[in-house]
Amino acid sequence: ILFGQYLLSKLGNYTRPASSGLRYQVEYILGGKNSDRENLKSVATKLLLIRQGVNMAYLVSDGGKRIQIEALSLAVASSFLIPPAAVVIEAALMFCWAFAESILDVRELFAGGKIPLVKTSADWQISLSNLSSLMEGLDSMRKNNEHGLSYEDYLQVLILPVSKEKKVMRAMDMIEDAIRKKGRANFYMDSCVVALEAF
Repeated sequence: ILFGQYLLSKLGNYTRPASSGLRYQVEYILGGKNSDRENLKSVATKLLLIRQGVNMAYLVSDGGKRIQIEALSLAVASSFLIPPAAVVIEAALMFCWAFAESILDVRELFAGGKIPLVKTSADWQISLSNLSSLMEGLDSMRKNNEHGLSYEDYLQVLILPVSKEKKVMRAMDMIEDAIRKKGRANFYMDSCVVALEAF
C-alpha cells in the first residue's frame, strides 16, 4: 500500500502530467502500454467497470428507482403486446441506467471532480426520463461531490491489486524513459553498473 502511495505522489498522471516522456505515468503502471492515450483508455475502462458495478448495486437497493424501472418496462412490454418480456426489459433498463450514470461519473473524475464510492439518492445524476438525452447532457448533468473520491483516489484503489513486481518494473521503465529524454538514449537500468570506492 505504501509503495503504491509513493508512486502516486512521485509519478505523473492525467490530473498532474509529467513534464516529459509518457506524461501519464501512473496510468502506464496500470495499463503497461507505450502511449498515454492507450493507458488512459485502459484506466477509463477500469473506472467504468467499477462504477457500473457499484451503480448497479445501488439501483437494486433503491426501491423508488426500482418502481420507476418496473413501471416503464411493463409499459414497453405491454405496448408490444408481450407482457412476459417485462422482466428482460427491466434488466436491460437497469443496466443502461447504471451505465449512463457510470459514464457521467468517469467524465466528472476526468474533469477534476469527485464521485462517492457508494451513492445515495441525492448523489444520483441522471433520471430515467433523461436517459435518452444522455449525449446532449454529458456535461450539464454531472455533479461534483466534495465528500467523494477524486481521480487520484480511484487510481489508488486501482493500483492496490497490481503486484509489487509489476509496479517496480514499470516504475523502472519510467526512470529509464526520463533518463533517455535527458540525452542518454541507450540507458538501460538492467545494464547499469554503480560502483563505490572508499579509501
